[in-house]
Amino acid sequence: MKYNINKKKKICEEIKGMGYIEFESLRDNNKKNKNIPIRNSKYLETISYEELKDLLDNDYIISLLKKRNKIRIFESNPTNLISKYRYDVFIKYYYVKSYLEKHDYMLAKKIYINHIKSFNNFLEPDGKKSGADAFIKRFDILINNIKESGIDKTIIPITRNGEIIDRGS
Repeated sequence: MKYNINKKKKICEEIKGMGYIEFESLRDNNKKNKNIPIRNSKYLETISYEELKDLLDNDYIISLLKKRNKIRIFESNPTNLISKYRYDVFIKYYYVKSYLEKHDYMLAKKIYINHIKSFNNFLEPDGKKSGADAFIKRFDILINNIKESGIDKTIIPITRNGEIIDRGS
């Protein structure tokens, strides 16, 4: 059951054995259009589900998204997607930083591997990665590709509340 606990209208939910947990909202509530899922984002365009499948190379994530006729695309600074509920982003950031700087790499690798093991026991639902080595190899390839070619824009699927669903690696 959800409750508004105080005047700031923070949404809290009672979790059995844990008490009330506060859930943050990434929505931009300062805009006239309350359907903007991420603070300070800008609506770009609406595309079809078929167009999304061409842009997003992840069949598992595609299967999780509702098949809607229209998918809204927004532009946002990546820092607007940071959430205390996606601690894995910080773990991946630490791994990338250590990999590129060649500093504390073994520690970062150990943390990353332990995180993946606790998250999915080294098995991606789409079957593209299985085992610790596959996760490391695919992530290293992604890092090197971005380092060599850069990155301009990418599609990052989010929930209606602005939470990252998945981005691989």
